[in-house]
Amino acid sequence: MILPNIGSSEAMVVAERIRSRVASTVVELAPGKTDTFTVSIGIASAPSDARDRVELLRIADAALYQAKTHGRNRCLVAGESFSERVDGVPDGNSDAPPITRRRRRTRNTAPIELKRVG
Repeated sequence: MILPNIGSSEAMVVAERIRSRVASTVVELAPGKTDTFTVSIGIASAPSDARDRVELLRIADAALYQAKTHGRNRCLVAGESFSERVDGVPDGNSDAPPITRRRRRTRNTAPIELKRVG
């Protein structure tokens, strides 16, 4: 996503809003079977992180993979580390969640049946 004329802190607010909305959305997979999904988002800004779009996307992609490596369902601004921020909250805030790999939570514990088609 490209957000013209905003800096990385404003982009973090937008990314956090998207991440939170996706994580709180329950998706019906089949009658009576639901699940939730999460996203990780890497953020890079021009011209502070890069001046050309290929390099900017490479840097945002690197931030995305760093977010996934540190537990998924995260937003990370390029150049920051999880020792500086967790889920957009400065480190040291008692409300900040720990950096752990999260398991996908399901609303229905019944297994999903897979059927061969054709």
